[in-house]
Amino acid sequence: IAVAGTAIDNGASVVVIIRLDGTGNILWTKRLYDISSVPGLTNQFLLVHGLGETPDGGLAICGRKTYKRVDGNFNYRIYTIQLSAAGNVNWTREDTQGNDDEPYGLLMDQGAIVIIGTTYSPVSGIRYGFLEKLNAATGNADLFRRYQMGNLQSNFFRSIEKNSSGYEIGTQAFPFGLRLY
Repeated sequence: IAVAGTAIDNGASVVVIIRLDGTGNILWTKRLYDISSVPGLTNQFLLVHGLGETPDGGLAICGRKTYKRVDGNFNYRIYTIQLSAAGNVNWTREDTQGNDDEPYGLLMDQGAIVIIGTTYSPVSGIRYGFLEKLNAATGNADLFRRYQMGNLQSNFFRSIEKNSSGYEIGTQAFPFGLRLY
């Protein structure tokens, strides 16, 4: 059993991970502060959006990292953390595919961390749903694809499940919602 979330510690945003045994006893806890730094941006807040167990008994966590830019506006980026079964950080990754990225779900699939969410492209003016596959051992991106539903300008991938024929992705597209299979 594992639990992950966000806490505030002395004004700083912290990702908190708690690993429990089958009867609810705490095996270990981990508090992770800012996972990286980007010149010209300051950390505002980390949110956890996905948690999964890796094939070796470790954990993968994804979420949104909010930055405040020099101009006072905000950027949202995807972060992923992979921990060993003992709670040690194996690797961290931060992605930006547009100007406003947010993951909404994560699942493990044959040694890959599969993340879904939404990203905004300032070039096209469209918010896309995205699917990203990371190698669970290395954190390297094996795949990143953006999807637009018809002519809609705002597309979100909100949930993901694996079924016998592939992935089932719950989507939200404005002005109406739909489900892809």
